[in-house]
Amino acid sequence: MNQEHLTNDELINYIYQSNTALNNCTIEIINFCTFKCNHCYMPNNPNHLMDFNMYKEILKQLDEIGCLWILITGGEPLLHPEFKKFYTYAKEKGFLVSVNTNGYLIDDNLIQLFIKYQPYAVEISLYGYDDKSYQQFTHCSNCFLKIDNNIKKMLDKNININLKSVLVKQNYQYFNKIRKYADSFPCPFRYDYVIFPKVNSISKGPNSELLSTKMIIDTLKEDPNSYITFKDRYCDLSYNKNTQSKVFQCSGGENGIYIDSFGNINMCVAVMNDNYNINKFSIQEARTFFKKNKERYVDNKSKCAKCYKKSICRYCPGRFKLETGNYSIPPTWYCNIANNIIRNYGVDGILYNNQNKIQIDILKSIYPILKENYQFLYQITEDDFFTWAKNVMNDEDINTYVLTENHNPIGYIQYVLMEKEICLSEIQIDKKHQGDKKTFKKLMRDFVILSDLKEQDVVYINIHPKNKKSQEVFTGIGFRKIKDHRYEITGEKLMEKFLKSVTTL
Repeated sequence: MNQEHLTNDELINYIYQSNTALNNCTIEIINFCTFKCNHCYMPNNPNHLMDFNMYKEILKQLDEIGCLWILITGGEPLLHPEFKKFYTYAKEKGFLVSVNTNGYLIDDNLIQLFIKYQPYAVEISLYGYDDKSYQQFTHCSNCFLKIDNNIKKMLDKNININLKSVLVKQNYQYFNKIRKYADSFPCPFRYDYVIFPKVNSISKGPNSELLSTKMIIDTLKEDPNSYITFKDRYCDLSYNKNTQSKVFQCSGGENGIYIDSFGNINMCVAVMNDNYNINKFSIQEARTFFKKNKERYVDNKSKCAKCYKKSICRYCPGRFKLETGNYSIPPTWYCNIANNIIRNYGVDGILYNNQNKIQIDILKSIYPILKENYQFLYQITEDDFFTWAKNVMNDEDINTYVLTENHNPIGYIQYVLMEKEICLSEIQIDKKHQGDKKTFKKLMRDFVILSDLKEQDVVYINIHPKNKKSQEVFTGIGFRKIKDHRYEITGEKLMEKFLKSVTTL
């Protein structure tokens, strides 16, 4: 393979095909900043700068174990009086180097250094779209125009820049303006809505700047790119992928590590400690300890153990412990955000329940499906519609999920949630899609997810003795006849059947 024609990303993928390699290291060279943002997770430690000799020892060890990429961060790393020396040394040692910064302290001399030694990326955090919004957020005046000018200068010199931001209560009202401002530049922009408390023992409570799930969803809906992101994650939900009982399911401390300004080697920024200092332990020794410690945490009883929504909720034991004091106990916010994202982005239809009442026009649009499918059992009249509609609209317990294609209903499922039982009261697909197994699978998959089905739940359906086709369909997917018209299946078996990769649908 000719490495001269590889991009940096391709080079990283080529070198780090093994999960045992140290892929990256984040190095905090300073633990304080020019800004005083309310959401900041940096610990309440005394101001501290990393010593250059310690930094050299860190890079020496990283080089010996084959680490290729480092991220220089803070605090605000450009505040460090020897930042240029730190950066140059890493580049001359052959590392791919990224820099986290708020962009305020960038000057012409630093830009010249970046021209000479191209960074892998300069990650600039945006906290506003004008002077007023910046001052309110950072408590620093007259900084926006300077940052704006620095971004333009670096782009003009073809320095690789990534813009990023955070979505919190303080900027919620004007976040779309920040996004519009970021989109005016020819470089990538990303933002995050997950924040967590200070990464030390002083504060374990929830961060007051964290938005409610509704506020997050309302903002995400205005971002056209969010649909693609979450639709892909929804399609990849898989019960079978989440059968492991390990609490730590990430590569933190193994593929990547975080070293703070005191020289403490950490699994990541959310799992900090002072047990493995570079003065007493090597990086390789710390990684060995991290791997052993992670294997100790096994919990089959945790609600997260086999939850298939972890790829959407942003599952992170480190963040959980910061808020609840326990790696295995998630704050309810994480569960709520996953459920809301799924309901707003994943399904190809709409769920109606006692919070979202089903309208009469929706009932009129799905009733013909029922009518054409049940005509062979009953002589259905127009009056039957009003009886059926009245029952559906007056029953607080009935949930109706309507599957659509090009905004037209092609099937629906109605169910009633009870304690440890779910009754499938109605499931219908229009004639044109009944031969299409994919439609039935999508309808059942969406039901499994929207009902928040648990392994121990029992799902049952009553099937008319004359309806041989339905009997065949439901026994074919694992339902067993219990008595009379009742057929049952466990939640576990239903999840195994329908929560698979989208490639099987």
